[in-house]
Amino acid sequence: MKKLICSVFLLSLYLTSHSQIEERSRATQQFDLTQYANTIQSWLKIEESGQGDLESKLRLAEAYYKQKNYTEALKWMLKASQINELSEYYLIHLAELYKITGNTFAADSIFSKYGNKYQSQLSKQLKNIQAAQYDVFSIANINTPGDEFSPAYYRDGIIYIGNGKNKRKKYSWNNRPWLNIIQIPFKPTGKEKLEKKILKLPQVNKFHSGPATFTPQYNRIYFSHSQNQIKKSKIKTNTIGIFTAQKRENKWTELKALNFNHPDYSIAHPSLGNNGKDLFFVSDMPGGFGGMDIYYSRFSNGKWTTPINLGPNINTSANELFPFIHEDGTLYFTSDGHIGYGGLDIFYSNYKNGNWVHPKNIGTPLNSSYDDFGLILDSKKNNGYFSSNRSGGAGNDDIYRVVYNNNVIVKPIETEFSGKILDKFTKDFLAHTNIKIINQNGDSFESQTDDKGNFELTVLGNPDNLSLTVTSRGYFPLDTQISSSASTAPMQLLLQKIEINKSIVVPNIYYDFDKADITPLAGKSLSKLYQLLSDNPTWIIEIGSHTDSRADANYNQILSEKRAVNVVKYLTDRGIMATRLYAKGYGEKMLLNHCKDGVNCSEEEHTINRRTEFKLIGFQQEIQNKITPIIFADEYIEKNNLSYKIQIGVFKTPDQKWLQTISDLGNIELIPEKNKDFVKVYIYSYPSYEAAKKFLDTVHQRGLKDAFIVPFYKGKAISIEEAKKLGK
Repeated sequence: MKKLICSVFLLSLYLTSHSQIEERSRATQQFDLTQYANTIQSWLKIEESGQGDLESKLRLAEAYYKQKNYTEALKWMLKASQINELSEYYLIHLAELYKITGNTFAADSIFSKYGNKYQSQLSKQLKNIQAAQYDVFSIANINTPGDEFSPAYYRDGIIYIGNGKNKRKKYSWNNRPWLNIIQIPFKPTGKEKLEKKILKLPQVNKFHSGPATFTPQYNRIYFSHSQNQIKKSKIKTNTIGIFTAQKRENKWTELKALNFNHPDYSIAHPSLGNNGKDLFFVSDMPGGFGGMDIYYSRFSNGKWTTPINLGPNINTSANELFPFIHEDGTLYFTSDGHIGYGGLDIFYSNYKNGNWVHPKNIGTPLNSSYDDFGLILDSKKNNGYFSSNRSGGAGNDDIYRVVYNNNVIVKPIETEFSGKILDKFTKDFLAHTNIKIINQNGDSFESQTDDKGNFELTVLGNPDNLSLTVTSRGYFPLDTQISSSASTAPMQLLLQKIEINKSIVVPNIYYDFDKADITPLAGKSLSKLYQLLSDNPTWIIEIGSHTDSRADANYNQILSEKRAVNVVKYLTDRGIMATRLYAKGYGEKMLLNHCKDGVNCSEEEHTINRRTEFKLIGFQQEIQNKITPIIFADEYIEKNNLSYKIQIGVFKTPDQKWLQTISDLGNIELIPEKNKDFVKVYIYSYPSYEAAKKFLDTVHQRGLKDAFIVPFYKGKAISIEEAKKLGK
C-alpha cells in the first residue's frame, strides 16, 4: 500500500512539473510572438500556483512595459529585484520605470551608478528644457477606455487611429480590437457632438491600419498596415508596410504597396511633405542607428527613391517614431533616445546647411513623464493635436488638443559644459588653457583649465550653434561649433602643438566634385585661418590642396593646384601678404582612406580626400625696420629635397663688411667652387621656385641686379629645366 501511495505521489509530482514546463514554454513563446496579453495571463498563472521565480517576474515586468502599463511593470520589476541583484540591462529598465512614474530621485540613483554612461538620463538635464508655448486640453468626446492616437489633418477635419468595434477580433498584444483609421469631419474642440466613422479603405488584411498621411489635395492616402507576410519573412511576427490608395468618385481604390516595403522589417508612420513628393517615415531596416529610425524618400520617375536615413543628429540607438513634417519645413517627431522626461517625448528640428540640426525637446505641458507622441500643428502653428497615455486620461492612449499661448514665461537657459584639454599626440593635460564659448547673441562665456587640464563652464542662452574657442601658449587654437548635446558628457578637446611642417586640416574646406571654387561654407572656415594669420604676423604657411582619386592623376594634380591657388587668393584679397603664403597641389597622392583608383567608394568617403591643409613652414622677422626677410624652416626644405637659392655673385675674397650690410635679406651662404679660388655667394634656401621668385624682386631692389635663382637637389646645383621635371 505504501508503495502505491509513493508511486501516486511521484506521478503527481511528475505531472505537476511537466505541466509547469509546458506552461513556461507556452508563456515564453507567447512573449516572443508579441502576444503580451496572453503571456501575462500565463505568467500570472505560474505566480498564483506558487511556482513564480525571477524569470516569471521579469517576463511580467517586460510584458506590462510593452503594453505601456508602467505601474504594473514597475511592481513586478521591484519584486524581481528582491529575489536577486538585477543585471545592468534590468537595472536601467527599472530606472526608466522610476522616471516614467515620477520618482526621479530613485531613477537618478541608478543612472549615477554607471558614471558618464547614462548622464543624459539624469533629471538635472531637464532643467534647461523650455516650457512649450501651448496649453493642452483633453478631448473627452473622442477618447474611450481603448486607444486613440496619431491624429492627422484630413480635409476640414482630422483622422486618428483607434480600436475598431468588432470585439471578437482582438489584438494579442493588448487584447483590444484591431486598430482602424477613424474620421471626424471637423476639427474637434471637445464640446461638439461627434460624427466619427471608420475611413473605408481597400482591405489589405484583417490586421492594424494607420497612422496615415494625405497629399495636399486629399486625393491620395499613404498609411501603415500590417503586411501579413509571415511565411515570406525570416521573422515570426508581422511587420508593417506603407500602402497607398487613390480617391476616385468619393471612393478609395487602387491599393498599392510602396516599392521599398520589405517582409523582414517594418516601414511605418508616413508623413508627406507639402509638395506631395517628400515622404518621411520610420523603419528598423538594416543599417540604421538602432531601434526605429526616421528615413526620407522622394517620389521621382514614377517610384519612390531609395530611403535615406536622417542621420545621427535625429536618430539614436533607441526609437524615433511618428514624424510630422510641417509645411514650413520643421520636423516634429517622437523619441525615447534624446534627453526627455521619460517614456516617449516630442522633439523638433530644422534642416540647415545640408544637415538636420540637433533636435529640441518641445517641453511641458506637451511632454510628460509618460508617452507623448504624434503631434500635428496647423499652418500657423496656433492649434494642433497630439497623443499621450499620461495619467488622468480616459483610457490608454488619448487625443489632446493644443492651443498657442504667448503668455508663457520663458526662463533663461543654462547649459553646463565640462571636460579636459589634452595635447593631441602626447595626451598630456594642458593646464591654464583658455576656453571661450559664444552664444548666438554674441554673449561670451570664459573659463580656464585647472592644473590637471579640467574645466567647467556655464553658458546662458540658446544652447545650439555655440562657438567654442580654445587657446593655449605654444598650440594652434581650436575653433569649432558645438550644441547642447556636448553638455551631456564631459568633452575631451585636443590641441596640436605649434611645430614646423605638421599639417592641419582646415575644417569644412571640402570641395564639390571636379570644382575648385571656394564655397560659402569653406569661406567661413577660411576666415578663421585669416584671423590666425593676422594674430601671428610672422608665420609663413603652405596651403596644400588634395583631390580624391577619381579622374586622371595629371588632371587631379592641376585641379589641386587651382584649389590651393584659390585659397591663397582668398587670403591675399583680405590683406595677408603674398610672401607669407605658398600654394601647393598634391593631387591624389596623399589619400586619407582606401579610396584609390578602381575602389568603389561612397560620395562621403571620396569627400574626405577633397581637403585643404595648412602647415607652418617658416617665419618672417623684421630687422632694423628695413625689410622682412623670409626664414624658411630647415625641416621643411630638407623634406622637399628640392630647394632654390638666390645667387648674388662669385667672388675671390668676399668683403665681410659688405656681406653684413645685406645680411638682413636672410642667411648668407658661401659655397666654394671646385678646384678654383672663388666662392659663390647665395642668400638662403627657398622651398619652391615661386617662393624664391617672390623674394628675388626685393634682392634686385637692393642694387643686386645680377642676382638670379639656382635650383638645388639634395644639395647639388641643377638647371631650371631639371628642377621643373623633378617638381612634377
